[in-house]
Amino acid sequence: LAYGTAVRLLAMGASAWLLFDQPVPGALIGAASLSVAVIVEAVVTRVMARGAVGSVLDTPRTGDRLTFSRILHFYIPLLVSSVIALAIHPLVNLLLGHSREALESLATYPVVAALSFVFRSLGLAYQEVAIALMDGTRERFSVLLRFALWLGLAVSLAQGLISMTPLAGVWFDRIGGLSSHLVGMSVPAFQLLILMPLLSVLLSFCRGLLVWAHETRAITWAGAIETLAVLGLLWLLIEPANMIGVIASSWAITIARIADLGVLYLWCAPLVRRLRRGAAAPRTEAAGAELRSQA
Repeated sequence: LAYGTAVRLLAMGASAWLLFDQPVPGALIGAASLSVAVIVEAVVTRVMARGAVGSVLDTPRTGDRLTFSRILHFYIPLLVSSVIALAIHPLVNLLLGHSREALESLATYPVVAALSFVFRSLGLAYQEVAIALMDGTRERFSVLLRFALWLGLAVSLAQGLISMTPLAGVWFDRIGGLSSHLVGMSVPAFQLLILMPLLSVLLSFCRGLLVWAHETRAITWAGAIETLAVLGLLWLLIEPANMIGVIASSWAITIARIADLGVLYLWCAPLVRRLRRGAAAPRTEAAGAELRSQA
């Protein structure tokens, strides 16, 4: 996975560099470099996976027969969750256009969100870690939870060290290319997102636990609640409160993420209690059904 990502970045950078001196609009250069990078990574990944694919194809089938209906039942909630998550950003941009200092907010929000995503991205991969390493025992659960807490706290601390020091201004000024006025708006907006890395790690842990238990609908409901919370809070902070758009977006995104995490925790609380008692929780669809009934 790491090699594939490195190849994608190299392909993207090389494509953009080759097209940079050509009479091509910047938007087309960006789109072309992204497309080339994804295609190159797909080819390289297929080559690297040839051994694993061969071993899977040579392994005799065991267990229950997997059908398309079972796959869709498991997959569709995750699909809807991804669509909901991707829909947040254009909806936020729509509301920012009606906020106080709208143009300034629209200019600074992508820069602030991009820097915040650098820190939040460290927690995104933890969902797959929780799914792969969970085995239904108290020992594994405790170790995975402790690691998630330490990882989230460390990354939030790192973001805090940057946001509360002159380094934030240097980033938004020198790298982000923002004017001094926009830097003055970006720094406090970035400071309000200091808890997002911790929340993202814990959210990934809860999602991984629910996916492991074959209960994916909770992720969809929590994502929908987060989206509605972002839009509702952002409207309240922009319209009645007349807050600057980019500041309002940071407040709304943080509070909505806390709500998302709260919903997921309430849903997986029965499974968490069982794992803490040391009662083994099998990774089956029946366990997911029991979890739904207890939730």
